[in-house]
Amino acid sequence: MRKIVPPICLFLSLVSVICGFVLLARGGPEVNMELHRARIAGEEQHRQLLEERLGHRQLFHKLLIGGCFVSAALFTVGAFAAMSPSQKAGWQGRL
Repeated sequence: MRKIVPPICLFLSLVSVICGFVLLARGGPEVNMELHRARIAGEEQHRQLLEERLGHRQLFHKLLIGGCFVSAALFTVGAFAAMSPSQKAGWQGRL
């Protein structure tokens, strides 16, 4: 069991990094037509509500990206911490 944990952690780290870059490439939530209409129509309360929702979605998007990269780092550290000393020596010999 101890031999399988490091490769799984490294695989999950790679998946987390890929997900983080995919989220970065897609871009964050943008202003939709409903918000534009509320701005043009002068509906102040509706505009503020829509801007708050947009702000929350943008914050969630940033936290999701940060979480992907933090989890990748934690999985990598966990993989190397779970290795036995002989496995760590093997990694150093390959570099």
